[in-house]
Amino acid sequence: MENWIKNSDGRWVWNSGSSALFQSEMSEISSAMGREAVTVSSYSGANQFLASKVNILYLRAQRKRITTFVAIHRRNIPINSQVCRLCNERDETTTHLFIGCRLSYFIWQRTGHWCEVPPFLAFSIDDLLSMHKDKNVDNKNEILQGIILTSFRCIWKKRNAVVFHGAQPSVN
Repeated sequence: MENWIKNSDGRWVWNSGSSALFQSEMSEISSAMGREAVTVSSYSGANQFLASKVNILYLRAQRKRITTFVAIHRRNIPINSQVCRLCNERDETTTHLFIGCRLSYFIWQRTGHWCEVPPFLAFSIDDLLSMHKDKNVDNKNEILQGIILTSFRCIWKKRNAVVFHGAQPSVN
């Protein structure tokens, strides 16, 4: 970190030891790539009360950018198996992982019961991510969205624990 310095306007810059300073700022990188900078809090649909990691996963799910085993295989990256590690029954697609898998189905049933709303029945990721709009919960849609997105993130974290750390698939 000795080459990183903070300049007067609060940006981190790289001091290469010469007179050239290389700036690293998200908006400059994005504009150089021809894209607008996107912050999670400014993204429509992001829940301001949730952690950034939850909102980022939500954004990635909406854009169909969740890196499941099937998605990795489509990118021609060799993997041993495309089977879901949580249930070992079907290929791990985003829809299977968050909706069709036994473990996720159990989580959604328990979440619905805990929230005292009708059971969660979703047939696609879009259904799941917009489910809070369909429930009649007396203007508490943002709270229900937070619970759904947090549960969504918990399923993803459990999947990663099983895949990368050898944890046992369970709802605990």
